[in-house]
Amino acid sequence: MNDNVPVRPGPRPVEGVLLLTPACALFLAAALAAPPDLSGGSALALTAGLSIGGFLLPSVLWARLRGFSALAFPFRRPGPKEAGAALCLVAGGSLLALSAAAWLSRLPGGGGEDAALRALLSSYPLGVQWIVFALVPAICEESLFRGALLASLREIPELPACLLSGAAFALFHGSVYRFLPVAVLGASLAAVVVRTGNLALAILGHAIHNGMVLAALRLGPAAGPAMGDGLWAGGVALLAGAVLLAAGLRLTAPRSSG
Repeated sequence: MNDNVPVRPGPRPVEGVLLLTPACALFLAAALAAPPDLSGGSALALTAGLSIGGFLLPSVLWARLRGFSALAFPFRRPGPKEAGAALCLVAGGSLLALSAAAWLSRLPGGGGEDAALRALLSSYPLGVQWIVFALVPAICEESLFRGALLASLREIPELPACLLSGAAFALFHGSVYRFLPVAVLGASLAAVVVRTGNLALAILGHAIHNGMVLAALRLGPAAGPAMGDGLWAGGVALLAGAVLLAAGLRLTAPRSSG
């Protein structure tokens, strides 16, 4: 074995930060140029275009050109324990996010965003909603935030890397009310990738969470208990989410060498 063969350095954190630039530019341009009453096919095209052009394509091109595809898009086959841990992490993060979102929606102005989104979604068939607003964002957003960005943070400790991934993810949702719930979900999905080495599990979990949100919005006020509405229900959902999250982390905790 030749010990003099140079080891190629991995991606640097600054590369991950720079990968956010195309998305920032596209979202800013859309905010300035798109009419406030955008609807129909134009709204669908804009939603899908922002996800694909801002998140997916820059991540894929960067990984391809830099030779980091395996790092940015890990698809290691999970064992039963890892699959169970991923389920716990996704379910726990989703419950925490939904509970926090329900409580924050009670703040002045907090419910207006749900009403606006519900009005937009009502004009599309259910299948279109799930593809454009659940599946496509899950694939594209995970490719950047839990793929390329998280890969660029691999040299820093696990916890801050996951928190940074979640915070960056939340910032792009552009909502004060949704920042905390989205950041919690993003950090949980980052933990899935870090602990299992499989981005597909995070994509699947993200798509399921998006689908749950769409279902809750479709049901309207009847979905209040499911979203953690009410002190008792919200407390139970919060506790269950924390327990599931802790269980997922415990299942995949590195073994002590001692």
